[in-house]
Amino acid sequence: MSLTIDNTNGFTDNGNQNEQNDNDERIFELDNAKPINNPDCEHHFVKDDDMIGDYQSWICNGCKRGVYIHKDTKIINS
Repeated sequence: MSLTIDNTNGFTDNGNQNEQNDNDERIFELDNAKPINNPDCEHHFVKDDDMIGDYQSWICNGCKRGVYIHKDTKIINS
């Protein structure tokens, strides 16, 4: 038994890609960029459930910035 696949219908994953990449131009203008996190946030971190090895994740309640800190360290928000 042999399996035949017909890719001529255009329903393939990359059927709509520009093969020549002639029109692909991506420009990132730093002058118009907005920070991902609020630069004026005074971070109120809470412990998150995620861990990588010996490092615990903490997330800011305000701007949602995340950091990984050694699991034996506590953040005291004042």
